[in-house]
Amino acid sequence: ATVPKRDFAGFSNITYFFYTGYYGERPIINSGTTITIPSGVIFKAGVGFPGILVNGALVVQGTLSQKVVFTDVRDDSYGNPFDSNGDGSSTSPGFSRNNKGWIEMSDVSDDSVSSIKYAVFRYREYGIDLLQASPRISNCIFDKTDWGVRFNGVSQPTLDSCSFRNLTYAPIRTSLVSYPRSSNGNVMSGSTYRAIGILEETLVQDVTLPRRSFGGVNNIPYLFGDYTIGTSAVLTISPGVVMKFFPDKRMIVRKGLIAEGGAHPDSIIVFTDIRDDFYGGDTNADSSRSTFDPSFYPGNWRGILFEGESLDPLCRLRHCVVRYAGYYYDAQYGGIATNNASPTITHSLVSRNRSGIIASGASNPVINHCDIYDNSEFGIQNVNQSFVIDARWNWWGSNSGPTHAGNLGGIGSTVTDGVNYSLFLTSGTYRPLAGDVSLNGSIQAFDASLILKWLADPVINPLNSLQQQVADVSGNGSILAYDASLILQYVVGKISIFPIEFNRSIEGGGILANAVSVGSIGITNGEVARGRQVTVTLTAEGLTNVYAAGIELSYDQEALVPISVRSVGLAGGKLFEYGASDGRLRIFFASADALTGGGGLVAITFEALDGVRGKIQSPVSFSQLFLNETNFLAQAKGGVIEIHGKPVSYSLNQNYPNPFNPQTTISYTVSNDGEHVRVEIYNINGQLVRVLVDQQQLAGEYKVMWDGATGRGERVASGLYMYRMKAGAYVSVKKMIMVK
Repeated sequence: ATVPKRDFAGFSNITYFFYTGYYGERPIINSGTTITIPSGVIFKAGVGFPGILVNGALVVQGTLSQKVVFTDVRDDSYGNPFDSNGDGSSTSPGFSRNNKGWIEMSDVSDDSVSSIKYAVFRYREYGIDLLQASPRISNCIFDKTDWGVRFNGVSQPTLDSCSFRNLTYAPIRTSLVSYPRSSNGNVMSGSTYRAIGILEETLVQDVTLPRRSFGGVNNIPYLFGDYTIGTSAVLTISPGVVMKFFPDKRMIVRKGLIAEGGAHPDSIIVFTDIRDDFYGGDTNADSSRSTFDPSFYPGNWRGILFEGESLDPLCRLRHCVVRYAGYYYDAQYGGIATNNASPTITHSLVSRNRSGIIASGASNPVINHCDIYDNSEFGIQNVNQSFVIDARWNWWGSNSGPTHAGNLGGIGSTVTDGVNYSLFLTSGTYRPLAGDVSLNGSIQAFDASLILKWLADPVINPLNSLQQQVADVSGNGSILAYDASLILQYVVGKISIFPIEFNRSIEGGGILANAVSVGSIGITNGEVARGRQVTVTLTAEGLTNVYAAGIELSYDQEALVPISVRSVGLAGGKLFEYGASDGRLRIFFASADALTGGGGLVAITFEALDGVRGKIQSPVSFSQLFLNETNFLAQAKGGVIEIHGKPVSYSLNQNYPNPFNPQTTISYTVSNDGEHVRVEIYNINGQLVRVLVDQQQLAGEYKVMWDGATGRGERVASGLYMYRMKAGAYVSVKKMIMVK
């Protein structure tokens, strides 16, 4: 049958409401039955509605202009009438995770007939829930649901051209044995997680987890809750896959986990927390670069646990990253834990966990050629010490090796007894490369940007000690904009090695031998009224081989505030950052190409503060100037901004001309904003002739003209007249003569 559009009580195509009784009644489409829903039909339901169960076939035939809608009865955005439950327009629908999905396709549903197109799903845990079902889903909108579509069992639907808007979590949540056979043209927006959600399940068959793209995100991360690899299954992770975990969740291995990535940054396999934006980007769409306190773990994911029944030859981690794991209430959780299990972990990074690797019971893992550092408690903790763990050839965060009583002077990550850390390395497999300021394993223009951001404002854009260490690629002992330029040159292939990695006996690092020079550099002058803006330009002439600049300008913060700073001219389009505080304006730019010649570099717009008084000369001077790594402060010339501020005092000036005929001008000053000002003309007898001004005025200089007429427009006779100004407590009277 086809669901009809119904008209009732004056409402055309009136909304359908699914009623749910105490026993959880639900509509069921029986096997052998096809239900068609035509375009424009709208369904609503209350809390607790268990969804439509499809054992037969469901055909939803919405169109672009008339979609089929499934939403909460409290949602006033759809329906006829919109306020279906009659509670007014202030309705704010909520949704409960007990609401389940709108449509549940069972394993006996007819995949060959079922299709859902141009439908809108709102305010449920899932829009569509598939249990070993594979319908065709296209052009649908999933809005404000927890998840878009869930795939249970072996489900392989088509999921094309759908929009996932402001979901609580990710567009899809799938078993590892399921995935859409087609997922083209999908879009994610708003708060929707940029991830593929994975069901909390026990894996019972061998699976290889590949890199995937979804919704325009290449190599989209996988998002796990608690996940168990069962005793009959091996999970193999393909190189480059990024796996993130919800807080308090973990992966348990009961047979095999093979995660063997490659040495190239694009092929590293990552296990980390959902809030870690270093790998896989801003997965949880919180628009911030997440950070963690490595000493405190209320709510981080709990790491990977290898249980005793796992098979050691099938438990291998190589070229992996394991970060931000631990649990505040229980020290047994760390990056990697083994319980009577002995996996092999090589060429991997284990960092920023509560403990890096925890071996309990009769565990004897092999841990070689790894970087194990910045773990708040132990790098390796051998709990029972049934075996001496082979942990040779690792880097422990310090050239001195790990912290242990048997390694005098070692200040790296702490290890317990029962760990053979001999032959430790003084540089790591994944120790950050020179120039890898983001510490994500690759050198990119983003690393250069991080340097400039830190230079401009180290409070808002901090770099930790390790990041600062790898930022100094020139090797001069300090971090300058020139280091950012070298990174850019490395990225575009102009240089293949940084000065710090080169033979330091060669002056300048042996990379760029051309000397930097400048003929002149300075700031143009400007003039501005208080409360207004003025732009001055930093200009230079005779530049040679300038790849980067670090500039600090001093200005009077009692008179000026910087509104905008932008690169122009020769510096236009270059990597550029600035910051301002305490009367200092810090400006930095870097380029992969040399700036040569002359012209404007930076345009700075200041606003003169409204409270400035008098006419003042406010200097903008250089307090620091580095071009590449050379100090050119002595050759810099500052500028001056002339500010026309509030008058220092009230005044009433003599009219001009005087005597006059037929008109004269009276000038006066007001020194405070919002003052009520009155300017009046009196004759020799003290009679009021004319009121020229009677209003509130801002502080400033004013002129008013008197044409020798009364307020009624009558010409006055020749003679002596007085004019008076009153503003607050200020009163002044002056004389003038009218002649004919």
